[in-house]
Amino acid sequence: MTTTAAHLVDRVLPTAPYRRWVLSLPRQVRFLLARDHGLLGEVVGIFLRKVFAWQRRRARSQGIAKPHTGDVTFVQRFGSLLNLKCHAHALLPVGVFATGGDFTCTKERRVRMRREWAVDAQSVKVIRGAPD
Repeated sequence: MTTTAAHLVDRVLPTAPYRRWVLSLPRQVRFLLARDHGLLGEVVGIFLRKVFAWQRRRARSQGIAKPHTGDVTFVQRFGSLLNLKCHAHALLPVGVFATGGDFTCTKERRVRMRREWAVDAQSVKVIRGAPD
C-alpha cells in the first residue's frame, strides 16, 4: 500500500491539496454489490459524478470558467473486522483545474456530514462525505 501511495504522490497526482471522500453503503446493498462488480462500478460512478458536479458548480460560482476535476478511487470490500463491507475511498483535489492545467483551490466551508445524501434514489445512499 505504501508503494502505491508513493507512486501516486511522486508520479501521478499534480501538486494540490486533496480530500478523501468515503462512499459507505447500507448493509442490504453491500451484499448485492459484493456479487455484482459491474453494478458496484456504476454506483461508485454515480457517486463521483455527483461530487464532480458539486465541485464544478462551486468553481463556476467563484468565476472559474470550464473547471475540471479528477479522482483516484479504491474500492474496499471489507471493514476493519474483515467483515463484508463494500465501500469506496476517493481522493479528490480541494479545488479544480483550469483548461490550461492551472490548479485553483475553491473557497470551501468545512464539509459537514449530512444524515443522508441520495445518490440513487431507489437503493443507494451516501452517508459520509456529503457536501453542503
